[in-house]
Amino acid sequence: MVNRTLSNSISSSITRLERNGYLRCEDGQCILTNNGLIRLYEIKEKYAKTKEEPIGVNKKVFQAFESLDLETRKIVLQKYYELSEN
Repeated sequence: MVNRTLSNSISSSITRLERNGYLRCEDGQCILTNNGLIRLYEIKEKYAKTKEEPIGVNKKVFQAFESLDLETRKIVLQKYYELSEN
């Protein structure tokens, strides 16, 4: 079951990449297009270890946390640490 689920996930990812013009597949061989290479570098830059800025969902969570007052932040962190221990 896990292998089939993983296979379906990979297959749908490849299809999505083809549809977006990032990948071209023929006869079981896939080639990254120029747009795919550009997108790969964009993603790699966003995830660069030298960057400290969170992205995606983590960025939204961080922004929400930053908008809290200091007392609320302390409470949130305390609860987070309590839940992390379990």
